Formats: sequence, structure tokens, C-alpha cells
Amino acid sequence: ETRRLIHRAAVKLQGAGFTDLAVRFVVEDEARAKLAKEPASVLRAWFGDDVRSFDDLLLKSHFCLVLPGDVSDLAMRFFHALSAGCVPVIVGGPSTTVPLPFAEFVNYSRFARFAHVGDVSDAEQLLNSLQVEADPADPGHLQELLSEISGLFMRHEECGVVS
Repeated sequence: ETRRLIHRAAVKLQGAGFTDLAVRFVVEDEARAKLAKEPASVLRAWFGDDVRSFDDLLLKSHFCLVLPGDVSDLAMRFFHALSAGCVPVIVGGPSTTVPLPFAEFVNYSRFARFAHVGDVSDAEQLLNSLQVEADPADPGHLQELLSEISGLFMRHEECGVVS
């Protein structure tokens, strides 16, 4: 349901002239098949000539929405955003909370944003706030913060601790 709310808000805002807002949801089977078969051409058509992959899109983005879904997908989207230097925006929905690993050790609010979307108005507010926020973080500062916690999320070998 959160995806639907974000999608409705994004369509509304894009219609109102928010041109830097790159929110896409692929819901039609035909579009999904084309994206799977020809990702570079589809992404270029949607986001411009210099976006040929999902990684390119993340690298060009200041914020990356991390929406509810399967827990493993959530972790993948969250860490993919971080690895690209994109500020993750963790979005909970009307019936969804988002648990994060190592919360007792990591102050996620230092390098991520959190939002709850209960209706379309909440979704519009979220997208508006991200749209108007200037440079969200100094990329060097984000990288410094991430280096402080990177050991928690990496596989360690031959250190005597099973990971």
C-alpha cells in the first residue's frame, strides 16, 4: 500500500512541475518485461541519456527511497543506497514498521531519513520535503559516517567470530 501512496503522490507532483523527481513504479507486465529485456534503453528513456543502469540512477540521486517489502529486499535496497552514497529514506506504511539491524549500536538518523506514510497527503509531504532539501549531505561526510559502521555489515573471515 505504501508504494501505491508514493506513486500517486509522485504522479501528482510531477504533473505540478517537479521535474527532478525520479520516482518510477513498473506495474504493467509489458513494461516489466521490457525493463528486464532492455534495461539500458528503458532507463535512458525514463531518466536521461546518462542513466543506463540502476546503479547509475542511484549514483545520480541524493535520496533513495527504501520502501516496505520483503525484509531481504529491504536490506538490499538500504545497503545498495548506502553503497552508492545516496541518503536512504526508510519509509514505513500504514501497517508497516521497518526494523533495522544493530539499532542498539548504530545511530541511523545520522545518515538516513525516516518517514511514515499513512495516506497520499503524507506521501506528498515526504516527496516535497526531499525535493526542496538542498544538498542533503556532504558526500565525504556520508562516506565518513559509513566507514564507522561498515564492519557491522561485512563478512569477517579468520577473525575467530562466526559471520
